[in-house]
Amino acid sequence: MRQFLFGAGNASEFQNGISDLKNYIDTHNVSSMILHLYCGLTDTKLIEDRVNTLTKTFPDASLAGVASNGEIKDGKLSPRDILVSAIFFESSTAKVYSYNHAGARTEDIGTAIKETAADTPDLCAIELLFPGSVMNSMGVLNKVSECMPNVCIFGGYPIGHDMDNDKPFVVTENGVDLDTVIAIMYCGKDLYVDADKTAGWEKLGHAFTITKADGHRLAEVDGTPALEVYEKYLQITQAGNFTRDTVEFPLLIVDNGEEILRHAYSYSEDGSIYLSGNVHTGQKLYLTYGNPSGIFEQVNKRCAAVREFEPEVLFLYSCAARKAFWGDDMAGREIAPFGELGSATGFFTGGELIRMSDRGTVFEHNITLLTIAMREGQKKGLVLPKAKIDDSMLVGQAYLLKRLAQLVQSTNDELQRMNEQLQYMAVTDELTNIYNRREIERRINFALKNEYQYENGIGLIMVDIDHFKKVNDILGHDVGDIVLKSVADIYKENIDTNHGEAVGRWGGEEFFLLLPNKTLEETEEKAECIRKAIEEHDFNNIRRLTASFGVIHSSFDQDKKRLYIKVDEALYQAKARGRNCVVVAEK
Repeated sequence: MRQFLFGAGNASEFQNGISDLKNYIDTHNVSSMILHLYCGLTDTKLIEDRVNTLTKTFPDASLAGVASNGEIKDGKLSPRDILVSAIFFESSTAKVYSYNHAGARTEDIGTAIKETAADTPDLCAIELLFPGSVMNSMGVLNKVSECMPNVCIFGGYPIGHDMDNDKPFVVTENGVDLDTVIAIMYCGKDLYVDADKTAGWEKLGHAFTITKADGHRLAEVDGTPALEVYEKYLQITQAGNFTRDTVEFPLLIVDNGEEILRHAYSYSEDGSIYLSGNVHTGQKLYLTYGNPSGIFEQVNKRCAAVREFEPEVLFLYSCAARKAFWGDDMAGREIAPFGELGSATGFFTGGELIRMSDRGTVFEHNITLLTIAMREGQKKGLVLPKAKIDDSMLVGQAYLLKRLAQLVQSTNDELQRMNEQLQYMAVTDELTNIYNRREIERRINFALKNEYQYENGIGLIMVDIDHFKKVNDILGHDVGDIVLKSVADIYKENIDTNHGEAVGRWGGEEFFLLLPNKTLEETEEKAECIRKAIEEHDFNNIRRLTASFGVIHSSFDQDKKRLYIKVDEALYQAKARGRNCVVVAEK
């Protein structure tokens, strides 16, 4: 497997590149040839002239291309050009299939790609390149996701260097096209493909919920116009350069466990924002910020995996918004380590597509770097460079970003710890470190409301420490506090929190225990066990301490409020019977 890279914008360089390809074909065994064109130049006539020359010179080769926001040559961001990548296979094949979507249902295109994949022997990977015209790509992706799970799927969307004015397009053997979906099938018994994504952006603040969305349009978050999230938390408003300002703070959505970045590129008067990718109502959403150190960590982790794979060819598909975040210099430095590991090419995209090996779904990504490594044959035990990137490579604004990211991360961590502490304090009794009355009551009411989930119903126990006033009056409140803590510890030792059991301080020396999915007999048995534990416990200065118990089961009364009244009555009956006993409420 061998790759040649050369520019096609300059006629002389283009002809020299073609000569190199001819020489290779004449001297090597070639089973298949795939040509990629990454078009930073938008001169349609020039592109089509180059396509005609390539297809006439190499009639058996497959050809595909895209408009590019930046061309990657040998793992470096090259000067703006039409970059040609020619990959020769020794035993494998790569074949291009084109699907015009003008007037066609995108689901039908997806079905056609899936059927072609099913009929392709030894299929290892599918590369998808979407056109520049507006289309619902999810119709295609949903069907392609149904392909065999062992098939790697990756790809990207075209976008020009001038993101606002250049029309994105794909390139076929017929030239520039705005209405065609391209699928490239890579197959071979001896072909190995390894693909992964790298992001590195950090969550900022709490999670929001998408309450109204339609495709690329994010209308409402937590019931308010989506634009207000940027205005309130980051002061990114309509008055500024919205597209540029939001590059540094993309949104992160969670889709079936997959974390996906979304760049907000525009807004409407009603407060909706438009994203480079689909979102859905009900998804969780976070603001994020770019942390250079975190990004480097992920890049280095991926470099190590690619080095272990021993690639012969590498595709690098990185987002144009990621390039805008870094700036051209740092964007080139980020991808440079991959160029040390193999022949690396690709482009800066308008969005990235990948299906991870452990998931069936093809996801759209933004601000993400895809690395697709390929080789023919088993690993040869090559000693490749330990390519990596570190903070010493940061220059200019990127270095300032690192310091600001460190400040944001440290502040965010501190606020998160404070918030967790406040949440703990809000539900916990300060003295005994068990739930307070508000929280145990909330948990009981929630369990009763969802009683249908529990086959055996719900048991409730109300406890009161016998003669506790005497402890405070004779031995003092400090000893009384020690007693309350010790009794709370006994409760905790006798409940199973993993199965939803809970205990809380009801008030003073009264406590409430919640036992989901427990029968009346099991609840009564638990109460008796705790009663004995308290009776037998050594409370130091107190010769003997006991407690009284009221027990009730959710099957006793359909009126949940009456359960509280009845269990309270059962507790007082235990007191009336001489204390230190368990009484079951009457039906």
